[in-house]
Amino acid sequence: MSRKVRLTAAATYIFVLGWLYAALTEKDAPLVRFHLKQSVGLLLALALVSGGWYGITWLLAWIPYAGILIGVMAFALVIAAWGAGILAWILGIVRAAQGRYVALPLIGEWVHRLPFGME
Repeated sequence: MSRKVRLTAAATYIFVLGWLYAALTEKDAPLVRFHLKQSVGLLLALALVSGGWYGITWLLAWIPYAGILIGVMAFALVIAAWGAGILAWILGIVRAAQGRYVALPLIGEWVHRLPFGME
C-alpha cells in the first residue's frame, strides 16, 4: 500500500475538504473508501446527537423550570459524545495513516450499512 493512499485515507478525516480530495484523487483505493465511510459516519453520528439534543430540549422547554433544567443537564451527554467523537477522530487518522482497516468504536459497523454508494 503506497504512502499516498495512506495519507489520502488519513485526509478523509478532515471533513468536507478531505472528502473532496479523496473523491478526486484516490476514490478507487479500498482503504480510502473505508476511511471515507468512517469519517462521514462519524460526522453524521455527532450531528444526530447534537440535533437530537436540540429537538428534545426544545420540546422540554415547554415544561416550566424542569424542562429547561433537564435540557441543560442533558447537554453533558452531548459534550461527552463530542469528546468521544474527537478521540474517535484521532484514532481514525492514526489507523488510516498506518494503513489499517479498523472500524471506529460504537459507530464503525453501523456506518457500513448506510447507503453511501461508494461500492
